[in-house]
Amino acid sequence: MFVTSPGFEHKAPFGLLQAGKQLWRAVELSTGLPWFIVTVAGIDGNADFCSDVLLSWGEDLATLVAANPDGAVRAIQYVEPPFPRARGNWRLRHVLRVWREIDDGDGQPGELVFEDNDGEFREPLSGRTSTPIGRRVLLIDVTSGQAVRRSSATGNSKALEHAVSS
Repeated sequence: MFVTSPGFEHKAPFGLLQAGKQLWRAVELSTGLPWFIVTVAGIDGNADFCSDVLLSWGEDLATLVAANPDGAVRAIQYVEPPFPRARGNWRLRHVLRVWREIDDGDGQPGELVFEDNDGEFREPLSGRTSTPIGRRVLLIDVTSGQAVRRSSATGNSKALEHAVSS
């Protein structure tokens, strides 16, 4: 979803970055789909330093929440494209809580649903308003800093944990 080009690379002075990391002056969005900005403390081993992580999908958000200790996720913002795509501006919604709908028995994780600061419930990929009533489990309440630990929160925590912490 985020596309980089060699011409957008920012050449940092030697020693300013951890091994294997690069800086970019710009990234391009490959699709007009919603995405997230997540503020996380302690990614580089310093609990006082926060990093903003750009995530393409709701499942990446669930993985990041599951891979970090309580209080590490300081803020979640949902970046919503204009509808219809040809007009309007992108909109930023501040996410307070994220839930996962209860598995309906097919073995697949249920959809994620988040509550924004306007009290609206939304499904991340579609942006559709969802009803607050339903069988859901809380993954994180950003207002309290508490992530709820459940093994069913995500199926790919190692991949994103490695990508974010490396």
